[in-house]
Amino acid sequence: MTKLDLILVRQVEAAKLLAVSERTLEAWRAQGKGPPWLRIGEGRGKGVRYAYAELRRWAEKQIS
Repeated sequence: MTKLDLILVRQVEAAKLLAVSERTLEAWRAQGKGPPWLRIGEGRGKGVRYAYAELRRWAEKQIS
């Protein structure tokens, strides 16, 4: 495990990294597509997060 495996990014950063809109990421999640994601926390601080390393792996698979 590397430090990159521990970095979690918000939807807005994930969208920028993948060069897609946030709405695209939302649609992919609803359809069960796209990169793996997780929901963090409860209440006001909760939100969707993406592991940076998983975003990279997913994007590399799309190229092949």
